[in-house]
Amino acid sequence: MSEQRKAYKKAWYQANKEAISEQKKAYYQANKEQNKAYKEANKEAIAERQKVYNQTPAGKKVRTISDWKRSGMIGDLSFIYDEYYLNCERCWVCGHDFSVSWKCCDHDHEITDKENFRQILCHKCNVMDAWKNHS
Repeated sequence: MSEQRKAYKKAWYQANKEAISEQKKAYYQANKEQNKAYKEANKEAIAERQKVYNQTPAGKKVRTISDWKRSGMIGDLSFIYDEYYLNCERCWVCGHDFSVSWKCCDHDHEITDKENFRQILCHKCNVMDAWKNHS
């Protein structure tokens, strides 16, 4: 798709965002019972697809970033996941191999208005704040 076409579609979406949202709400309301019946009838298949998806690289990334957001991490979490978390093989403090220990993403809980990522640590260093003694 050309850049000009992409720009046009983006501008059109921005201009019609409210109308699109209203159409989606109306469709959802009109088909609420049908959607509920479908989900109930296909509960096992939906759960199986979700289980399979969670094992894919994309599923693991979504779940990990969701956990980070829930714990209070702020910033470009997708970049942190791709550049630091996936490529890190050892704890940044004690050097333990992550094939043996649990990998954690350390962040500053006191920072709430800007990026608060600090480092990739093993679970022990993260929980015990052992890295603070290595400064």
